[in-house]
Amino acid sequence: MTTTSRLTVDIPTDLHKIFKVEAIAEGVNIKTLVVNAMKFYLDKKPNKETIETFFKTDKGEDLQDIPNIDEYFESIRNRVKVANQ
Repeated sequence: MTTTSRLTVDIPTDLHKIFKVEAIAEGVNIKTLVVNAMKFYLDKKPNKETIETFFKTDKGEDLQDIPNIDEYFESIRNRVKVANQ
């Protein structure tokens, strides 16, 4: 049996109406729709490596100067080859 916790959140009325309509359309209750939406959001959250990459590029670190799109794709193919060895 899964334990649960109560969460009370004030949301705009128009958003609540949208959730009600979506829940009806999907044949679920609002709780199920909200839980599924929260899981979906959390699954899309960037992983640690991606977040570190964002910080590095913001600082101008680990950037590559690639003059055209063909060389860009070639650099990707080369990295994939190295990773698969």
